[in-house]
Amino acid sequence: MATPLDFPVFELAARPGAHMAFYSGDNPEGKSLRELTGTPMRSIPAFREPKARLFNDWLHDLPRPAPTGDPL
Repeated sequence: MATPLDFPVFELAARPGAHMAFYSGDNPEGKSLRELTGTPMRSIPAFREPKARLFNDWLHDLPRPAPTGDPL
């Protein structure tokens, strides 16, 4: 039988965008995913509720990849 956790599974999470360097292959120092995660943050309602995502400032601050190719 599994041991219960002291905190809900998604109570602590990596900050938005923390893993972008890892998954985009832009990791010249060769850091592990755990090292890139850094200090976790407490979950916010937008992590669980779609309506809360509409008005979050952190969503607009995330770096976005440059568009490639013809969108049509």
